[in-house]
Amino acid sequence: MKAWKRGRSGLSGSGFKGGEITPLFFMGATLGNTLAVWMGVPTDLFAGLGFIAVFAGFTRSPVASTVMGLELFGLEYGIYFAVVCWVAVWVGGVFNQLRKENKGMFVIQDCSS
Repeated sequence: MKAWKRGRSGLSGSGFKGGEITPLFFMGATLGNTLAVWMGVPTDLFAGLGFIAVFAGFTRSPVASTVMGLELFGLEYGIYFAVVCWVAVWVGGVFNQLRKENKGMFVIQDCSS
């Protein structure tokens, strides 16, 4: 399995390491940057917000993610970090609840029978 992963990394030229958390940081920052360009707002702020929000939604820890945002990006946008983290955790909980109750569009059907 490691040989396959190394081969894919070598072919892509990225050499990207990470596991689960580092790609989340990258995806969140990329999402924030893309939304910032699309909306015409500061890209550095939105990249940081995306970075922190995706991490908060994944780990379901809004306080720790807010503190991480304050440590990494400064105290100036602390309220934005807090709001984004709590919203990300709330939205994640709503979609998780929909999946558990088999309501909504996120239903996984069993095709084994």
